[in-house]
Formats: sequence, structure tokens, C-alpha cells
Amino acid sequence: MPFNFRDAFSQLSTLHKAKVLARLIHAETVHARDAYVPREDAADGVRLRKHNEEVHRLSGVLMAVLGERMSADHHDYMLELIELIVSR
Repeated sequence: MPFNFRDAFSQLSTLHKAKVLARLIHAETVHARDAYVPREDAADGVRLRKHNEEVHRLSGVLMAVLGERMSADHHDYMLELIELIVSR
């Protein structure tokens, strides 16, 4: 039987969900660093913006998880976002 990410993540405690989200946020900052052009102040704006948006969304979900105000729709959105990021 294939691994079911959605079921596994849904069964995590609030603390463990927060830990997963924190790791993803950290990983996005590493990806965003790749957008900087070596020896120049300019960055690849499109890539930098994309990763900044992911960090923004993930941190918003993290705040919802820690505040325990997670609706079913918010939970589904969170899982779709995580799957998108992890699949890259």
C-alpha cells in the first residue's frame, strides 16, 4: 500500500504539525537564497517572489495550527500546499 501523506499528516499532533511546517518554511528560505545572483545585488525576482509567497502561506498555516483555529477547508488547503512544495 502506498504511503498516504494526507492521512499521516492529519494524524499528527498540533506540535508535530507545527514542526513539519517550520521545516518547510526553513527549506523555502534556502530555495529563495538560490534566487540571488552571485556577486550582484540584484536577485532573480520571479524565483524570489515565488518562494517568498510560499513562506508567507506556510507561516500563515503555521499560525493557524498553533492557534488551533483550523477549519476543514484550511486543513485541506494546508495539505495541498505541503504536497505542492514537497513534490518539487
